[in-house]
Amino acid sequence: MRSSIILLFLACLSSPLAAQSSGAQQRRDELARVQELVTDPDPLQRLANFEEIAASGDAVKLQTAIRIAMTSRDTALRGLAFRAYLAGVRRLTLRMALAPADQEQLARARAAPARPMPAPLREVAAFVESTALTADLNLTQFSVSDGRGKARLSWNYPPNGEFDVLVVGERLLAEIRMSGRGVSATCTFDIRPTAELAVEGALICARIAMGRVSLSGVLY
Repeated sequence: MRSSIILLFLACLSSPLAAQSSGAQQRRDELARVQELVTDPDPLQRLANFEEIAASGDAVKLQTAIRIAMTSRDTALRGLAFRAYLAGVRRLTLRMALAPADQEQLARARAAPARPMPAPLREVAAFVESTALTADLNLTQFSVSDGRGKARLSWNYPPNGEFDVLVVGERLLAEIRMSGRGVSATCTFDIRPTAELAVEGALICARIAMGRVSLSGVLY
């Protein structure tokens, strides 16, 4: 009788553990299935499968699908994954780097503070000091279906309003008009995702002394 009670007690303890293990295995299988769907040999089926995962509302499945899609050679799939990422994240922190020639000129000028800095170089120095070479791309609106949206750049040089963004292929493009603090310029903004789950691109502004500013950031 006593042994029967002990066995019954052990069975009660093991039952929830078995159920939990079964649930975890089922979830693992669901996530493994995501990889199969996103890497389907048929390119059209891959896109359809990704869209279905995105519409499911399962955040973990979608993030898994995005990570897998970003490493694909299929540019259409990468573009769709990038749009899904942008719709979910809404903010992307970007690091900026001056062109090597601008970096060299600025370093030389700072090494000789007694000499007056030329006006164009002062613009470059002001840009570096104001932004700390970091900017947040804040997406105020974004549509996965057509890749269109609106955004703002959060930085202090110079002020800029909301601007339109568009994903073409796997590139996020924008034209940014900026004015204030003695600066009036139109800049082209262009970034794309990489297989390393990062973004890279450039900001190129007309009528500002600095040349091409490289952009980079981390997706996850």
